[in-house]
Amino acid sequence: MFGFDFERVVAPTVLRGEMAYLPRGHYTSVKWAEQPNLLYQYPIGLKETRIFQYLVGIDKIDFLIHNLFLNIQYVGSYIADYEDALDADQFTNGMTCTLDYSFLDSRCRARWRIFGNLTDGDYRNLLEFSYKPLSWAMISVGGVWFGGGDKLDSFGQYDNNDYLYTQLKIIF
Repeated sequence: MFGFDFERVVAPTVLRGEMAYLPRGHYTSVKWAEQPNLLYQYPIGLKETRIFQYLVGIDKIDFLIHNLFLNIQYVGSYIADYEDALDADQFTNGMTCTLDYSFLDSRCRARWRIFGNLTDGDYRNLLEFSYKPLSWAMISVGGVWFGGGDKLDSFGQYDNNDYLYTQLKIIF
């Protein structure tokens, strides 16, 4: 893998980006369920592809109000040696957004994070509330729900797998 990244601080905002090129080692499924004869050419149902992956984003501390953190990112990929037999899009793109708010001297935190796959039109949401009763322990409750797209999309396939969770973290 070859890549580079950059980060630039402009006032209280951080602009950053990444680019990676994988000349080999990235495997993409072929459409063998639709065209079984592809298994003659690709016996394991995968083709090794060359892929570019990229990300551009910003981080903003104290966004609109004190202690509100904002992170927005655009992510994407491009399969350089794309062919119609692949069960993937040549270009994929998506967005992530995270809002994280700390209050009561950082003993409490609320977080919302969404990842939207713009290519497939589906998304994953996370909503979490945390409380830190001791300096070495944190309790969190949250939920994850999926939506949009269809059963073959990145997150649409999990549409019936929404869940709630409770978490205890020991901090050391």
